[in-house]
Amino acid sequence: MVNNKEKVALVLSGGGALGAYEVGVWKALIKLHYKFNIATGTSVGALNALMVVQKDFKKAYKLWSNISFADIYDENFDNKISKKELYHKYAKEIVANGGMDPKALEKLVQRAYDAQKFYNSDIDYGLVTFNLSSFKPEVKTKKEIKPDQIVNYAIASASCFPAFKVKNIDGNKYIDGGYYDNMPINLAIDMGATHIIAIDLKAIGIKRKTKEFAGDIVIITPNNKLLNMLDFDTVKMRQAIKFGYNDTLKKFHKLDGTKFTFKKDHLQKNYLNYQKRYTNYLNKLALAKEYKQIDLIIFKAEEINNNFAYFQEIVESCGEVFNLPEEIIYDIRKYNKKLKKELLKVESLNIKEIVKNIKGIFDKRVIIKTIYEQLENPKYLKQLQIVSDILPKEFLQAIYLKIWG
Repeated sequence: MVNNKEKVALVLSGGGALGAYEVGVWKALIKLHYKFNIATGTSVGALNALMVVQKDFKKAYKLWSNISFADIYDENFDNKISKKELYHKYAKEIVANGGMDPKALEKLVQRAYDAQKFYNSDIDYGLVTFNLSSFKPEVKTKKEIKPDQIVNYAIASASCFPAFKVKNIDGNKYIDGGYYDNMPINLAIDMGATHIIAIDLKAIGIKRKTKEFAGDIVIITPNNKLLNMLDFDTVKMRQAIKFGYNDTLKKFHKLDGTKFTFKKDHLQKNYLNYQKRYTNYLNKLALAKEYKQIDLIIFKAEEINNNFAYFQEIVESCGEVFNLPEEIIYDIRKYNKKLKKELLKVESLNIKEIVKNIKGIFDKRVIIKTIYEQLENPKYLKQLQIVSDILPKEFLQAIYLKIWG
């Protein structure tokens, strides 16, 4: 529990469309019963922090789950635009008009902003923007911003120049706060935070060195590849929300995994169930005549026998190779069954073909399926030895699939 003298801050970094990830983090923190006294943000983080202050999670979730290109740019923007066309449009607007007009974004923020909720909230607010007129950063807190100026300053913090036009407020020109501090931890400290949870979207922007701080800082950052920060694709943003949720619960040890996500303790149970079978299989191969001089297999058997993290890496890398959805929270048995199902769809080769062209470009799934099918065929042991030396990862993945089920 946090006592009355302690203040918990949520710090939201900038990152454009990656802001969807922050809503997933927020969802998980609600599940974990976190209460915040301070919310600070830069760029899209300032927009999300505004809704955190209002305690409007449902509004934020609905907004980010349904947002489209047209909501950010203008009514005539094609939601199915390609990345090439998108960047061409940005370049054209930068040259012709000094950047995209953020009027659609402003309408979106105006719909999200509720002055009564915001100013009656017991959560303090802070944002970072950059005053291009004075060429100095500006930090604004709730008490320093008039109710009719909140949207303007939130947009100013998120004016990703040169992609978007500068924001004019009272004769001053403002651009994205990421030009000064894209993850305003120091602002949260200045506002009295004693405990900080910060979301680092790893987006373009300057991050200041954290000042001396006696409290604890937990940083949550994406484990998976997210969408481009200017790519407001609805499907990808819904996926990013799930990634934010999963990563947060993994950070607080409620779920397991790295790139993939598993129910609590399922990976450990999987390791205990298959570790011995895996190492026995490797040792059996190592005893074959053709393998007697190969230390790699024995070394890998010992490493797997003593290293849960290494075994986990093999398990998760199989999911990557067979393109399993990364946003799902997996039951390990269902995950393994899905791997086997995907494996059986792949057409294999004769392993001699792979050895002949070992440096050629093969689909990794084909290599794994070929090794999987020919592991126990005595006539291919020599070729398997070559493959195990040159493609050890695929070799170990094939064995995992072999011993499961």
